Amino acid sequence: MFTGLKVWWLSYQLSSSGDEDALKVEAREVAARALGELGSRMAVKPLVKALADYFVSTAAATALGQLGDTRAIEPLIKALVGCSRKAAAKALTRLGEPKWEPLIRGDLEDFSRLAASGDPRFVEPLIKQLREGDAYVRHAAATMCRWMGGGASAYNPGISRAAAEALGKLGDRRAVEPLITALGDTRFSSDPDVCQAAARALGQLGDRRAVEPLITALGGGSCNVRKIAAEALGQLGDPRAVGPLVKAVEYEVPSVRLAAAEALARLGEAKWKPLIRGDFEDFARLAASVDPRFVEHLIEALGSRHKDDRRSAARALTGLLTSASSPVISLSRWQTLHKVITTHHEDQGGTMWMTTAAPGLTARVMFIWDDDRTSWFRTPTPGSV
Repeated sequence: MFTGLKVWWLSYQLSSSGDEDALKVEAREVAARALGELGSRMAVKPLVKALADYFVSTAAATALGQLGDTRAIEPLIKALVGCSRKAAAKALTRLGEPKWEPLIRGDLEDFSRLAASGDPRFVEPLIKQLREGDAYVRHAAATMCRWMGGGASAYNPGISRAAAEALGKLGDRRAVEPLITALGDTRFSSDPDVCQAAARALGQLGDRRAVEPLITALGGGSCNVRKIAAEALGQLGDPRAVGPLVKAVEYEVPSVRLAAAEALARLGEAKWKPLIRGDFEDFARLAASVDPRFVEHLIEALGSRHKDDRRSAARALTGLLTSASSPVISLSRWQTLHKVITTHHEDQGGTMWMTTAAPGLTARVMFIWDDDRTSWFRTPTPGSV
């Protein structure tokens, strides 16, 4: 009877999770340790519940190991992807599950090592970590800062990234929708590591629900996200990706162009791979392919942030326009080119190159560099090149 009363009282102390006063947090830790020392099976349920509380989860996991009750095995396995994972691994060893302890070293690679086990019990806890990231760490850090009179800590998406990588390795398609959400999560816009990991994982899972979100990432993410999105689209093998990947082979960052060309090869469009080598001659080789789709792409490349890319695109356009086998270019496209050149008239890198690369081209294209640094462009009449 007295043991039951002690368990009830200690459980009440332990459950005061809304109170984060430093002294009361310490009192909750003391309560968790006392429940473990009591050795009563009645303490299992409140201790399992306490595994979700950052401030006392380590003490709760240790106490569950002391109790030796096998009902704690499943909750402790799920806790292996939480903030008390080292204590949970040690408790599992005491409960006859020693295989987990060597996998848990207290770093962000813990998740990948757990995923290598292929145990589907980790899917839901990892999805939770993907969604919440290090929310529990930030919450605890902010609380501790309040205790010390400081401000809250900065956001660190490392746990979400590690969870995304682990979910890709587990290969369970329950993770597809959460990973798609993470791929477009604006919380990670300043640090794209999570988006990169989500894109890579979606490629590994091979689910075609990810095609459209990956196409979106290919067209609007950071250069690293674009690269990994291209690789993932190649893995998925869906023909919807061909058009966006063709456009990506003219992107200003060489690694993105290479990844897009490789992905196109996997989708049966092998002709692009020899043209893309990751150097500044990529645009010239694309122009020589006489593919009308590249006129627009080369026009877009004139707006690249990199001067050498702008020069290469301009030279490629000039070669395309003077070639006898040049594809038909609509008047609207010529007007688009005029708009781009005019918009970027302050940059001599592209515009002057087209002037010097094709002297005497009065019939097809003419650029005049005025004293006030504006460009004049004569569009062809409809029906001409």
